[in-house]
Amino acid sequence: MEIGKAFGFVTEDEQWITKVLIGGLIQFVPLLGTIAILGYSYRVAQNVARGNPRPLPAWGEFGALLGGVSWC
Repeated sequence: MEIGKAFGFVTEDEQWITKVLIGGLIQFVPLLGTIAILGYSYRVAQNVARGNPRPLPAWGEFGALLGGVSWC
């Protein structure tokens, strides 16, 4: 495993600043924000495991993020 890649993959996305800021704002929503962040983290982990070149997903489909699992 590449340690540098493990910490630096976030900045490889062209829209990483927007995605991180949206995540930061969502975390302030009580309970639902925490669940959405956990769902988003799960999606990031899936994308990294699949080897996607841009592992940060877009902040959409909040129902799927709240559920934690994307069945698509």
